[in-house]
Amino acid sequence: MNRTYGLLVVVALFWAGAFHTGRDAVQMASPFLTATVRFGLAGILLLLILAIREKLDWHTLRKHWLGLALLGMTGIFAYNAFFFVGLQSTSAVNGALVIAMNPVVTLLFSTVILRETIGWKQIAGFLLSAGGVLLVISNGSWDVIRHIEFQTGDILLLGAVVSWASYSILGKRVMQHVSPLTATAWSTVLGTIALAVVTMAQNGFGQMMTVSARVWADWMYMAVFATVLGFLWWNQGVQQAGAARASIFINLVPIFTLLIAVVIGQPVSWVHGAGAMMVIGGVLLATQVSLVKTRARTIP
Repeated sequence: MNRTYGLLVVVALFWAGAFHTGRDAVQMASPFLTATVRFGLAGILLLLILAIREKLDWHTLRKHWLGLALLGMTGIFAYNAFFFVGLQSTSAVNGALVIAMNPVVTLLFSTVILRETIGWKQIAGFLLSAGGVLLVISNGSWDVIRHIEFQTGDILLLGAVVSWASYSILGKRVMQHVSPLTATAWSTVLGTIALAVVTMAQNGFGQMMTVSARVWADWMYMAVFATVLGFLWWNQGVQQAGAARASIFINLVPIFTLLIAVVIGQPVSWVHGAGAMMVIGGVLLATQVSLVKTRARTIP
């Protein structure tokens, strides 16, 4: 389990980097094109890895196509559609507040649908880490939170939260029958097809010939690190630790995003440091829940 938790920390770091590279890319290319290229490149790489490490088992694809398609539609297509469109009509503070609900919604889904056992340490860890996220994104100001007015974009971002929670729950079920690599590869390919349809409807592919090398570098980072490695290790974490435990590590994403901002020269305050300590403390507390029971629940 220590190795599993370590991989989930690295995944959070990769996804934090994707916030910076993604923001850079969408300033010069459309959001749907960025998502399509990111997951299209990742899908090709994942299929190559699948062919080398396991095999392209068409029988498995035909047998479990519905579950894999649902993973692609929730975690790849729907999440990105809700996320990018939602951010166009709401503030960054509102967006961060809504996306920070991911672990809570996944926890609720896991308890109701998967019947996963949730202990008091895990609940306390969730609350502590969520409080740390709230402290960071509000910059320690109660007025920032008190004067929030929810807009249409906030509702769309709630759709992104539900999509990711659904992806995590579905992943737990699907990976009872297929490997994490198989689930990640085929769901990425199937989700990319849906993204490509929307991109074509917007005539977005014409931008590919005009974007700079910097945008292609952003796309490659998101494809290799944030998607191929990130999604593969995330699915392994869900398989080994359960959707609820794995979702805790999502709260590390804004903290790592902050640390990356420090490296590139953006100012931070003591509030960010305090929030980071709360998030890390919450993760450590929540992941100590009954490791013996966790091993017993691990899928062979």
